[in-house]
Amino acid sequence: MPKGMFPDTNAGLLAWMSNASTILTASGLQYGISVPQSTALANLVGIYSASLSLAQDPSTKTRTTVAAKNQALVNVKAYAKLLISVIEGQAAVTNAMKISLGLKLRAIPTPIPAPGMAPALDVVSVVGWTVRIKLHDTNPSSKRGRPPSTAGANIFSFVGIAPPPEVSAWKFEGSASRTVMDVIFSPTIAPGSRVFLCARWFNPRSQFGPLCSPVATNLQGGAVMAA
Repeated sequence: MPKGMFPDTNAGLLAWMSNASTILTASGLQYGISVPQSTALANLVGIYSASLSLAQDPSTKTRTTVAAKNQALVNVKAYAKLLISVIEGQAAVTNAMKISLGLKLRAIPTPIPAPGMAPALDVVSVVGWTVRIKLHDTNPSSKRGRPPSTAGANIFSFVGIAPPPEVSAWKFEGSASRTVMDVIFSPTIAPGSRVFLCARWFNPRSQFGPLCSPVATNLQGGAVMAA
């Protein structure tokens, strides 16, 4: 039951309940509501209406009549929620029918697509066996390092003369939500070795975008190189 389905005022709630009861009494089967169910709702609405009148009339307003009104309110709202859950489960009930009944339409979340573009990857510096890289959106109009609707990036590395075409041949270096990160190679790799790096964005649903073009650099063996 969505929050705020019922009006906040007694008068508003009574009008809402009376309208729903009238419709379900006349056409309840179209909403998946049986005759006994619509009759029960009508009875509860009538009890609430009568108890509300007694609780609001100065000549009959007492602790007893106010308590009776409050209990009638609890009863009619609880039963209305039950019927609404039944109605929401009926595929044949259209949005127009729900609106006429006074129901709020449920918002349908917009699906987040998989990233459509590969990131741009820059080598910021190389210190020993540590390569610092920076990822950013390739869209020139974007002011963010990471495109909208992405949660982070997968980073891959390869040591060799030429990068392989299949991502399965690359080493997965991990995932990161930051756009600047360090890739640390094994110190057993000879200084000056040629290495390649590439990355791909992923969204909050762990759907991946395309890989960027491999970017090459050389390990420096302790020296520093800044891009």
